[in-house]
Amino acid sequence: MEFTLSTTNPLKAIFTNSVDGREYYRVETQHRLLCFPKESTILSSRKEGETIELARIRWHTIAPTIIEYRGNEMPRRDFIKKKSCFRLLTMFTASDGRSYTWNAGYSLRRLRLVCDNDPDTVIAVSRRSNLGIIGPKRKASLDVSPAGMNILDDIIVTFTWTNYIRRCMESARNHGHGG
Repeated sequence: MEFTLSTTNPLKAIFTNSVDGREYYRVETQHRLLCFPKESTILSSRKEGETIELARIRWHTIAPTIIEYRGNEMPRRDFIKKKSCFRLLTMFTASDGRSYTWNAGYSLRRLRLVCDNDPDTVIAVSRRSNLGIIGPKRKASLDVSPAGMNILDDIIVTFTWTNYIRRCMESARNHGHGG
């Protein structure tokens, strides 16, 4: 299933089905001073006319970021683990009991999700927006393969955190603060 994102900012995006235009997920974020996120709420609208709170991320700079998800409140590192200090590789155990890894590669231009048991099979991939200067204009998107539909909520929650970190790393690189 392909989701189109309403904005390139993962902390205030609406995920709509690219085929029928229906909203499936929404991320709303309150900010502190200087645009630092304070708290993000991920809402699910998978059933027509019903919206539920799927997860909440309480962002912290010094203390661990807290994720409330699946009825648990946990430090981010207990749910989403970084696998590398030098590039963006994050691992999580999904509700199906299997381990998955988001990989941004060295370019940080695209996120790919693979199952650790079968790294050749891509479960989800994000595509950045394109202004249409070179190639057709398109909005940012997240493509989830049929193999990922049973863990779709897990994908959206981990994608939100990982994509935000990817954007921070890319911004730091572009402004001469690393890489």
